[in-house]
Amino acid sequence: MNFLTKFFKSLTGAFTFIAGLVGLGLGAYFLLYPVQTEDPNIVKKAEYNECRKVANRLSMSFVDDPKKDEFVVKFSGIQNYKENIYKTSYLLSECKGFEMKKFCLGTKCENENGNPYVGGVLTMKYVPVLNPDSKK
Repeated sequence: MNFLTKFFKSLTGAFTFIAGLVGLGLGAYFLLYPVQTEDPNIVKKAEYNECRKVANRLSMSFVDDPKKDEFVVKFSGIQNYKENIYKTSYLLSECKGFEMKKFCLGTKCENENGNPYVGGVLTMKYVPVLNPDSKK
């Protein structure tokens, strides 16, 4: 019986030693060959395209302004205001990398050119997800 206890302890020690060596080797590998990061421009374009697809699926017009890193989503009419609010909330949740800058729903909204607009206007600004040090 004493033999089994000694054998079990030796086996456990050997297994722990080997696992430690494997961990050390993996740590050295990841230190020497770091994970490559994505190109921020490619990520930004993909997020814009995904957001545009969602807006089109929800029958909202999508006006892109890449110079300002933002876009405007519009929907006309205020008859189905609850449905439009639900759609806008869904769009906000699906558009990763964007935050709401401005939202208006009613008869006194302004579109992206500053002209009066009846309906809903949502302006969303792009916030880089890959660069946590960026300022909003």
